[in-house]
Amino acid sequence: MNAIDDKLNLLSDLIRKATAAGADGADAVFMGGRSLSLTRRLGRPEWLDRSESADVGLRVFMGKRQAIASSSDLSTDALEELVGRVLTMARSVPEDPYCGLAGPDLLATDRPDLDICDPAEPAAETLVERAARAEDGVFDVIAGEDAVAEIAAMIGAGRTAGIGSPRASLETNTALQLLVGSESFCNGLSSTEAKLSDLALGIYRARAARIPSLAEVEAADAVLVLGEDVLNTAPRIALALRQSVRNIAMEMATQAGIPQWQDAGVRGHAQDANGEGGVSILLSRHARGLFRMSSMCVDGTGRRA
Repeated sequence: MNAIDDKLNLLSDLIRKATAAGADGADAVFMGGRSLSLTRRLGRPEWLDRSESADVGLRVFMGKRQAIASSSDLSTDALEELVGRVLTMARSVPEDPYCGLAGPDLLATDRPDLDICDPAEPAAETLVERAARAEDGVFDVIAGEDAVAEIAAMIGAGRTAGIGSPRASLETNTALQLLVGSESFCNGLSSTEAKLSDLALGIYRARAARIPSLAEVEAADAVLVLGEDVLNTAPRIALALRQSVRNIAMEMATQAGIPQWQDAGVRGHAQDANGEGGVSILLSRHARGLFRMSSMCVDGTGRRA
């Protein structure tokens, strides 16, 4: 008896147990896998890992109800528990008029060779040899000074492009743009995002609107938010808004001799003194997460909170 016969016997036994326990029909599937992987770094093997897995799945039918469950534990007790669990599930699910096992006339009678299974398993030594051949001449270890010189030569020849990121700092993006040149630099923004950024930058440069810094927002006595969901679009500004409404509470705590790092004491003292903090007015249909910290909120329906 080979390994395939063992697995078929296991599945047949599982189906017999399910039908004996009350299932009108059942089918089962076995899934197994083996993997061997090698990591090579800087000319040397770094990590060799081997893993094996085995799972069985059982589907049962009770009238027009069906349920499916699986287990990676192939012990006798675990498989009996699997049968009981899937039968309990089948009894509690709603009926499905289309569920059921395929009839004998619908089952495949032959299995074409799809050539999708390679039974050969390479040895660890074979993987080490293949990885060495793949890395040979591709990754050459050179000194740091030589690497800088080689990169500088590539940039000088115009063979390098720089892709920035909106998540990176302004200094990092600017340094990258200066390094590769404006013609070879992409800011990492979509065309729509880039236009909005240029518009905001133009407004800021023209001083057509007063644009406070984050520090100024945190120190403001009153804040008015119009129709913006800053929790999602500008979380750092949302944090500054939360800080701004606590300024009065901080001042009251300092006058009472309460250290500002004692958050619970600061909040409790402000509530006892009937002071919630600074003033913030929120006019938005989105940012409900900021409603609790605002002095007055008006949502999209015109209701005040």
